[in-house]
Amino acid sequence: MHHITHLFIYPVKSLGGIALSSAMALKAGFEHDRRWMLIDDQDRMITQRESPKLTLIQPVLGEQTLSLNYYKLSFTFDQKAVYGDPVITRVWDDAATAIGVDPLADEWFSEVLNQKVRLVQLHHEEARYHHATLLDMDIPVSLADGYPYLVAGSSSLEKLNQSLEHSVDFRRFRPNIVVSTSEAHEEDAWTTIRAGEATFRNAKPCARCQIIDIDPNDASRGKAVTAALATYRRSGNNVIFGTNMICEREGVVEVGQQLNLIN
Repeated sequence: MHHITHLFIYPVKSLGGIALSSAMALKAGFEHDRRWMLIDDQDRMITQRESPKLTLIQPVLGEQTLSLNYYKLSFTFDQKAVYGDPVITRVWDDAATAIGVDPLADEWFSEVLNQKVRLVQLHHEEARYHHATLLDMDIPVSLADGYPYLVAGSSSLEKLNQSLEHSVDFRRFRPNIVVSTSEAHEEDAWTTIRAGEATFRNAKPCARCQIIDIDPNDASRGKAVTAALATYRRSGNNVIFGTNMICEREGVVEVGQQLNLIN
């Protein structure tokens, strides 16, 4: 029997995550998950790949606000705040329509990152679509890299840590749903899963980038995690960990909830 052990959202793309006891699953991703993103002066997305210190900025979700904390610096803005005209940015190959949040937020992030940046919000829930190749369909997605949900099994992390000198936790992989499993990487083979009223369909196992080698405790870069996965989880030029899913039926998902494998 499988059950959900952890739920995470990442309100601002590439910043720290928030553990939740319950989350509303929407087509584009959990409510509040990666609905905001940083862009540079050319309207290009900024992630931990370019600025590892983003992992050290911790968001705090209020009822109507989102607060950001970086050491002694903090900033709070209204979740519905917008300013200026919509801009077309990109998340990899996908165009996404976004809109500015607050000029003061831009100033705060620019000071923290020591470069001129803007904080933008996904303009609406269908402001970005991604083509799911294996499913041959276009899906609405937040500002996540490719798919709205990442699901990972507990046994997958346990197996990885057996290959590492220093164990890591799930923060390296930024999952949305962590499930108790008995076999490493069994989540790759799941087709459709249900938690409460919400159902999710597997899109494809997740090819990982260099972010898994950034330590969320101090933003230092290494190579150990990718190197360990490469010994047994290589697919072409990529290493695989966790699986990408789409939401086929919306609903509330809760920690402790039984996860049913449909097929």
